[in-house]
Amino acid sequence: MAQPLSVEQLKELVQRQSNVIVTTGTGGSRIQDVDTDYQSSVRMLVANFRRLRLEPPFPWRTLWEWHGFYSQNLGTYASRRQHVGQLTRAALDALAVNEGVAGPAPASTSEVVRAALGDAEVLIREGRPSSAVDRVHTALHGHLRALCVAESITVPEGDPSITVLLKVLRENHSRFKETVAFSDEARRMIMSMSTALDALNTIRNHASLAHANEALLGDPEAHLAIDSARTVFRYVDAKVA
Repeated sequence: MAQPLSVEQLKELVQRQSNVIVTTGTGGSRIQDVDTDYQSSVRMLVANFRRLRLEPPFPWRTLWEWHGFYSQNLGTYASRRQHVGQLTRAALDALAVNEGVAGPAPASTSEVVRAALGDAEVLIREGRPSSAVDRVHTALHGHLRALCVAESITVPEGDPSITVLLKVLRENHSRFKETVAFSDEARRMIMSMSTALDALNTIRNHASLAHANEALLGDPEAHLAIDSARTVFRYVDAKVA
């Protein structure tokens, strides 16, 4: 099985493959000198693009196939560069969509939250988003609790859920009481996100590595869960800053 690559690693590999294809098609490197490495990279790209439910960027399994294609269809160096450039840009654009919401970087929080965020980033870079769901859940849960403690807000007994902590924070933190433009619309949006977080609680308990669950989320659904939690995390952190 090919090694799972992060989106950033895939972008770099796409660009390297693009350069090799262009070079061998425009009088640069000899195919026999670079084709073995090219084929190895092709297998890596195909496996990882299919893991992300994306179409692999370049259709040629070997550089000799590329040679046959451009010999029949692309008579000039300029047309070869243009064709490969179009494929490369399409692949990079598709990967950009899969990058999702950037990870939060809170200025002040607990060490447990920082550790969970760090673990999540590593797992996502390694191409294991389903494994990162629990870490993102832990980070958001711990951060909401830390914000309540910092504001001397009383939280319910036991282990209140993310949705309960968010509700308590919104209703009691001084920054959420400030009047802002379109506050009703903003409140509706955050309430909708609360519904997503309620689903995240279920996913964390029954479809992540938090427990010995047999069925895990698919990668697209894991990214959706992670991005939802990150969005709320970044909004709350910016709101109370």
